Amino acid sequence: MVKAARRGVDVRLLLPYKTDRPIALWVARAAYNSLIQSGVKIFEYSPRFLHAKIMLIENHWASVGSTNLDYRSFFINLELNLISTDSFLIESLSAVYENNLSMSAEITSHHLVKNKWLNAVYQALGIYCRKLL
Repeated sequence: MVKAARRGVDVRLLLPYKTDRPIALWVARAAYNSLIQSGVKIFEYSPRFLHAKIMLIENHWASVGSTNLDYRSFFINLELNLISTDSFLIESLSAVYENNLSMSAEITSHHLVKNKWLNAVYQALGIYCRKLL
């Protein structure tokens, strides 16, 4: 994602503001600063809990399911994703994504500086806990 964003690709992450596992939120937020500095746009969605993961690439390829991009999801939890190039599915998922994005807040460098002490706590906990996930 970082390499793509540095090349000018529009990389956007829509992440939940609420989670069923606070440790997962800490680990995610520990990476915010480096991602934002690389040009990745991060949005947090707060109206309700999000669990399904949607990945859209260039309106030509889509993935939807419960799998996180981590070792545990791929090899221990036996989660599942659907990968498709079907244009109707891609358009439908894109509409869901854009709707959710419209109800989200973008996290910027300004947000990270504004809450510097809290972000330092998230980063420390996230780096420590990353190995546990």
